[in-house]
Amino acid sequence: MVVILWTVAAGPVSTDQARRILETAPVVRRDDEYHSESLLITRVETDGAGIYYVVVETDCVFPEDVDALEDLGRKVGEPWRMQVLDTDVWMRPHPELAMSSSFQVHVVVPAALEGESRKTIIV
Repeated sequence: MVVILWTVAAGPVSTDQARRILETAPVVRRDDEYHSESLLITRVETDGAGIYYVVVETDCVFPEDVDALEDLGRKVGEPWRMQVLDTDVWMRPHPELAMSSSFQVHVVVPAALEGESRKTIIV
């Protein structure tokens, strides 16, 4: 596991600092690690900010999706939901996930951060 988002002298960064770091870090590689009719997990490697995951989770999650989320937890730390930096909630179907009527997009970082995650409702 790669630990990301550490400053040189101060230790872990705040969630606001982490957001700024991830927003400005160039993406080196993006790999779909899991794709079903109701869940997407993408691993994103950056230049300078390490690795993070983007999880698109619908309102309808299947047993095989739970296995994929458990695998994610082993990579980023259990429980994976405690590693969520940001969550956006979309109250409409996802265009690529046929089983959805709504979905959430989580940015998951494999490092514990200070502060609270931000949740945005998008209608």
